[in-house]
Amino acid sequence: AFDSIGVKPVHAELVWTWLARNPHVTSWEGVRWDTELRDVPERARQLLEAEFALYTSTVEAAETAADGSTTKLVIRLQDGAAIEAVQIHHGKRLTLCISSQIGCAMGCSFCATGTMGILGDLLAGEILEQLQHARARAPVRNIVFMGMGEPLNNYGPVLASIKSMVDVKRFSLSPLHVTVSTVGIVPRIKQMATDEPRVNLALSLHAPTQEQRESIMPAAKAYPLHVLMASLDEYVAGCRAGKCVMIEYIMLAGVNDADADAHALGALLAGRPVVVNLIPYNPTDATPEFLRSSEERTDSFLKILYEGHGLKTFVRRTMGTEVASACGQLVKGVQRPAQPQQAAAGVRDIEDALGGSAGGSAQKLRPRPRAAPAATAAAAAAVHSDGPNARTPEKGKQAAADEPGLWLRLRARLQGLALASEPRALVFAGALGVAVAGASLTRAL
Repeated sequence: AFDSIGVKPVHAELVWTWLARNPHVTSWEGVRWDTELRDVPERARQLLEAEFALYTSTVEAAETAADGSTTKLVIRLQDGAAIEAVQIHHGKRLTLCISSQIGCAMGCSFCATGTMGILGDLLAGEILEQLQHARARAPVRNIVFMGMGEPLNNYGPVLASIKSMVDVKRFSLSPLHVTVSTVGIVPRIKQMATDEPRVNLALSLHAPTQEQRESIMPAAKAYPLHVLMASLDEYVAGCRAGKCVMIEYIMLAGVNDADADAHALGALLAGRPVVVNLIPYNPTDATPEFLRSSEERTDSFLKILYEGHGLKTFVRRTMGTEVASACGQLVKGVQRPAQPQQAAAGVRDIEDALGGSAGGSAQKLRPRPRAAPAATAAAAAAVHSDGPNARTPEKGKQAAADEPGLWLRLRARLQGLALASEPRALVFAGALGVAVAGASLTRAL
């Protein structure tokens, strides 16, 4: 887009960085063109203000627990789908629990999100907008990909968003403060050690044997436990010395909380650099068949792991239950069509920003039909390719009327759709993301 008006792409970098570091700015009127961005040419400013909007999503509701410990953000996406992100307060530190998909295909029987099925993957920009919405409310120190969805089943966009989060020229978060949780997508666990070994990995294990895992986690059928643990060993070997993996273990009364289960878990994890996180079950209407383990049972389980097997173990503090923002409670049962929002007249599609045709038509994303989670979980977990749940782009007729916001990607040169060896997609406001080397640019609208 800047190339077409004779403006150097370095100015796009300046604007992008400024917007990323000023999350309170939600419209072009708030941009400090005359002071902090005075070097950006006037014609670039006019192009941006005339043809591009800042955000594609909005915070529809924010529910804060009575004790102020958590705030659940209900975020409405540009195609009408809804996701949830949770701000978790630990004193002066704030952790953001972020979603990676709309719904989830893994079908874990104790998780409310799993009852939704999978409606679609989030784009990198939609992931990053959760961070930006949260930062507009309070500074964010930690990111955990423990919201809606299986992060490693939406690998490309999740990886792209992480790289943007930890980029010192963008959000500048410490990689040590970013954690990705997975039920165990084996090929992606191995790949993470190469693609982004700096961030933390959390494995949602939840049972010490293959049979027990399959009974509460249908996706476990895709990979036998010994294969999963081998991938964990390979991941650790590819990361920095001294790195630990978090083992997440939900405490379900009479299901996986016996002393024998604790000893079996201790034996499974023996000799591995792990930290065990015992998670009290949070009840929901969607999973009424389960009960939380008693404090006495949880304490006994912890004692066996810590004293009997020498494993670092702690119990996760339950926060946000009253606003349904605790672990396993995120669910949006109602997904409605997009509500038209004000857009600048004549806004162009993203392909125009990339140097494609200026036909004025936009692409509209529609959620995938909901699937039965138990029937598809193992198959979904076994998928190796990116984007199995990508929302299908569909040509729209009236861009200004149909699309609430268009994403601006700016880069130095684009030879057709071919990418340079180390492409960077500067995604503006609505996406605030970055493509990774060798991968296609994140699909927009």
